[in-house]
Amino acid sequence: MSISKSERLEALREARASSTRYPWERRLYESRKAFEAFCIYRDMGPARSLVKVGRELGKSTQLLERWSAKWNWVERTAGWGDDQDRQNRIAQTKAIQKMNERHAALAVALTGKIVKGLNLLQDETIKGMTPSAMSRLLEVGVKVERQARGEAGEVVEEKVEATGHLAHLTTEELEQLDRIHDIAANRAEHSKD
Repeated sequence: MSISKSERLEALREARASSTRYPWERRLYESRKAFEAFCIYRDMGPARSLVKVGRELGKSTQLLERWSAKWNWVERTAGWGDDQDRQNRIAQTKAIQKMNERHAALAVALTGKIVKGLNLLQDETIKGMTPSAMSRLLEVGVKVERQARGEAGEVVEEKVEATGHLAHLTTEELEQLDRIHDIAANRAEHSKD
């Protein structure tokens, strides 16, 4: 059994109408020239106008007004702009997530290296460090890690506790940090006198 031309056209119309096409894509029955003009209009940005499109294509403003009304250029352009904004926000969010992951990894590596280096220091070397140098070594690693993990604000404490940010340290490393803190606190007290 053969399908008539009108039945094929109707099936094509239904298929096109039911597709998940975006409004800024070429519409069913929209001519190539009308779509080309729409794309130029859409891509002009906030300063877009039918007059400018007409100048660029050598078309009359009246023709472009008809096409714009018939094919809903203003609404389609708004939809396209919203989608572009959505895509930009998604890309920005992904970039920020990747940046945070990189910063967190760097902070963990920095903290690990500092702790490793501190473990190699002799007590006499630590005693020779200024309190601000000891404090700064620890502060930088902890601060960068906190920021990279999205923790707001700074931690201001008299003594560093074994919190979740230091949970990856061994007991020996925590004791070493505790000794460094005590030495720094003693030196700070003596320097006030």
